[in-house]
This record gives sequence, structure tokens and C-alpha cells, in this order.
Amino acid sequence: MEQLELDLRASVLVFPIARNVRKVKEIADRLDALNGRDATAYWREVVTAERTKLSGLGLPAPEINQHLRDLFESVQEVLAWAAINRLQSSP
Repeated sequence: MEQLELDLRASVLVFPIARNVRKVKEIADRLDALNGRDATAYWREVVTAERTKLSGLGLPAPEINQHLRDLFESVQEVLAWAAINRLQSSP
């Protein structure tokens, strides 16, 4: 009788945090309320937490870095729109 060899590798599919509108807005709102070192410290906390979570899921470093770059871009976009809205609504 011939023995079959099975390939039991799995792929992890992660929903990109950069597309989680609620989470991106929450991060942007908090950053918008902070300044200087406080804003930097908060952003580092976010990045560290996300990196730890994605690493724990087994994602390779390049993929984690891409997720974090995408998150940064999404947060920056929300911050930019918030600034534009403030400018347009001021007298």
C-alpha cells in the first residue's frame, strides 16, 4: 500500500487595519488631539501593538511593514481631511 504525503501548511489572511474605518478614525482622532511627544508616543504604541499582533499571527516582517505603512497612509488621510474641514468651517 502506497502512503500519501499531505501538505498541511496554512495561510493566514489578515483584514488590513488600514481598511478598518472605525479603527483608523479612532487613531486619527486621538492623534489630532495630541501634540509633539505625546502624539509620537501614542503612534509608537499603536505601531508596537499592531506589529506584535501581526507577528503573533505569523506574518513575515515585510508584510507587517506594508500593513503598517498602509495604516500610516490611512491615518494621515483622515488627519488631512480633518484639517481641511477645520479650515473650511472657520470664519
